[in-house]
Amino acid sequence: MGKSDGKIIILEDAKFYWSVGVINQAKDLFGKGFKPSEVAQIMNEKLIDVGSLYLHLLESNQIK
Repeated sequence: MGKSDGKIIILEDAKFYWSVGVINQAKDLFGKGFKPSEVAQIMNEKLIDVGSLYLHLLESNQIK
């Protein structure tokens, strides 16, 4: 798929593998009320990656 067919690949540089410890740290921060942008800054991660993790955690009922 390329631009010639009107489609592009998104998130090809995104982080999809996370260690359990890092996931638990993010869950703890979300549980304390931090926003994804704040969690990204605290954890020194890209906002797009933390946002994807946040959506995954919400979808899998690991955070509320």
